[in-house]
Amino acid sequence: MGIYAGFRKRFIAIVIDTIILIPFLLMAKSLGFEGQLFEAVICWAYFSGMESSPTQGTIGKIVTGIKVVDLEGNKITWKIASVRYIGRVISFLLCFGGFLIVPFSPKKQGLHDMLAGCFVVNKAYISGIC
Repeated sequence: MGIYAGFRKRFIAIVIDTIILIPFLLMAKSLGFEGQLFEAVICWAYFSGMESSPTQGTIGKIVTGIKVVDLEGNKITWKIASVRYIGRVISFLLCFGGFLIVPFSPKKQGLHDMLAGCFVVNKAYISGIC
């Protein structure tokens, strides 16, 4: 296991996060809040809020033992987390291409990580990433 979190751990984390988000999205829809914009706002708040929090990751990342850091290994800000989320949307629109580059990137970065200037690392290897 290296410093940077690989595709498998990151994929498992996003599956867990999706399972967590589905009930919230369904509940919001049942209350009359629908539409892709509303869903995007819920997802943006979840991902940006959790990744810029002291946990430095979503529930999926916490469970898999990974976290998001900036280029110096520090906690990311809400602004960087928001840029990262926008990069995720772009990666999704590119037929997942921005995510599929993770296994081939030397530092296991996806397009969203590169745009935001951050890494996803294994918690056991948080020092000396630069």
